[in-house]
Amino acid sequence: MSDSHDMTENILIQEPEELDPNRVGQPTVISRAKAFHSALTQFGTTKEKVHSKGLVFGGRVLLIGNPGTDFEAFAHHVAYEMPMNLIRLRIEQSLGDTQQMTNSLRTLIEVAKRNSPAIIYLDKVDVIARKDTEHASSFMDILKESLWDNDEILIVGATLHPERIEEGVLSIFDRVYLFEPPTYEERKTIIEQLLGERKDLDPALVSELTEGWGFSDILHLATAFLTDVPQETKPYSRTELEKMLQSIGIVALTRKETREYINITAKGSHIPAYPTVDAQFPDDFLDQLYLLAVGDDFQQTQRVIETLNGSLPLTRGDSEFLSRYPFLLTGNPEDRLTRLMRAKRTRDRLSRLMGR
Repeated sequence: MSDSHDMTENILIQEPEELDPNRVGQPTVISRAKAFHSALTQFGTTKEKVHSKGLVFGGRVLLIGNPGTDFEAFAHHVAYEMPMNLIRLRIEQSLGDTQQMTNSLRTLIEVAKRNSPAIIYLDKVDVIARKDTEHASSFMDILKESLWDNDEILIVGATLHPERIEEGVLSIFDRVYLFEPPTYEERKTIIEQLLGERKDLDPALVSELTEGWGFSDILHLATAFLTDVPQETKPYSRTELEKMLQSIGIVALTRKETREYINITAKGSHIPAYPTVDAQFPDDFLDQLYLLAVGDDFQQTQRVIETLNGSLPLTRGDSEFLSRYPFLLTGNPEDRLTRLMRAKRTRDRLSRLMGR
């Protein structure tokens, strides 16, 4: 009895009226949640037809994205709109031997059935269903048994590492949604929602300067603006905002390039200098050259810079690309990344102006 009680303590239940209707979420995640909610509502009228063909709605959803993705917004929106209870499992406190995890999962399903209709939100599915583990086998059995059709239970799992999940588990999810980092328009929308009352901040400019940032990075930045940055009577200029972003203490750790640069810096890796190249391409001309490379192939430019910054061996393709754009050898890792993202922002801005 005490074991069952202990398992229940790792389960959190929120009733629909406890969910915040004003929660700011990642727009693409909410858009997918709205589409899923519409399909779920429609199933109520097509259930007999679906079942007559031997099919099931299932209601098992897998969300895949980059670090900082607002996965929880999906479960939050569906739970609020249906409405239904939102149930979470404290995964870290449920980890242990296989039997402990199995008991935790079965208790979770029992609690969900008693509180249905309900949506179970599981973060880090790759931890529960890691390849070649007994945890994965137990989780797969539970997924098979849990259907919206019979029990009015939805299961929404999220992961940053789908490659770590047992293939059999992946095959059971009825729907899989993939998410990219917020786009320019998404970042602008988020900034407007969080900082719209700040007349000294231009959401469009802030969006441009946060290219590649994850949703969680944008939230951290908004918090810093509200707590650390005094409100001015006139808008901050681009130069002022660029300096502010460098000094405010918010680092976009969801970006792969940022994490790699930090790792290089922390290890004290040395990037050799190229004085002859520096002399050939003066600083005031480099930005225009970077724009040429980014316009040709942004992905290749980014890949070559990551290779140079990591002091990794160049492939034949990298060498050929450098032969066309030797100025990429100029400067230190931070300077390369800064110029790369500046060129990317300029190219995107020009594309928008030209309607591309």
